[in-house]
Amino acid sequence: MNAPASTAATGRMASIESGRGLAALAVSFLHGANMMSAPQYQGRVGFGGLFEYGFLGVDFFFVLSGFIIVFVHHTDIGVPHRAFRYVWRRVTRILPTYWLIASLSLLLNQLLQRDKAIVTPLYLVKNVLLLDSPLWLAIAWTLQHEFFFYFAFVVMILSRVAGSILFVAWAIVCAVAWFLGAQKVTEGLIYYALNPYMAMFFTGMALSFIYTQRRAWLPATVVVLAVIGLALWAHVLAAGLDRWSMPRYLGVANICGALLGSLLILHDRQVRIPTVLVWLGSISYSLYLVHLFPIGYFYAILSRIGLYGYLPEIVVFTIGQALAIFTAWLIFRFVERPIIRWAHRKVP
Repeated sequence: MNAPASTAATGRMASIESGRGLAALAVSFLHGANMMSAPQYQGRVGFGGLFEYGFLGVDFFFVLSGFIIVFVHHTDIGVPHRAFRYVWRRVTRILPTYWLIASLSLLLNQLLQRDKAIVTPLYLVKNVLLLDSPLWLAIAWTLQHEFFFYFAFVVMILSRVAGSILFVAWAIVCAVAWFLGAQKVTEGLIYYALNPYMAMFFTGMALSFIYTQRRAWLPATVVVLAVIGLALWAHVLAAGLDRWSMPRYLGVANICGALLGSLLILHDRQVRIPTVLVWLGSISYSLYLVHLFPIGYFYAILSRIGLYGYLPEIVVFTIGQALAIFTAWLIFRFVERPIIRWAHRKVP
């Protein structure tokens, strides 16, 4: 069964939801395969490293965030009294689900694992507010970058002129810093301000502007982004650069921008999207945060009872992924979605 591109879970674009779902699945596949390399399991990465580029799902999420914030809130720009609603919806969209999964993870650690985290009040406060580094729920490091970008966008809502100046100046400073290699030695707030992942957010913002203001340019923009991105990626491979090099970040930002632009074109052309992909997109945030634990504990249980070595790799992997998706659906169904609906009713 397919869903029209004009509809999606919770009223979102179906094509964008499908991209979000596939990105979360890529990250889950990456970690599920990598966990198999532990000595107590099979001692090597699953499927010969087939999913090694699953980390690119994170890059796509950042590009998508830059697009969505501008696209959804473009009518709020320059309207100061809407700042509270914007912050309220960002906070209630992200934090409650994170708090739940982080709390469950910490509880499972205290109850089931030998190496227990040392929990102090300060440690808890830092994790609740996403201030610790590294966080207990390590995969939530992306939320720290997200919130830095979210709160910077508040300036745009308070003042269109001041916000525009801020983001243009910010992009220029980042470009200079990246050229000079300064992103490698920064820390604190400057670390987030000059982090290469900002290239993803800026790309998403630019796509949102083109989509809302110059939509006829979108196909050409996709081609340009794809050409630049592939050229930079080819340079990374040819020069033997690692995944933390600046050309890699810029290349991936352009490639993810081209992918997002392609999804927007599919939406405009009313291409029908499989319902399962739209559904997967709706649970993608919960899946991204929680997938490590159902997969990890499933592998551990199989190892403890001596079944891990007797089951084919594909069977172990598939069941682990199914458990992750099912757990994510439960969290979405009974926590994430009800809280979002409550938050929207509270501040219409």
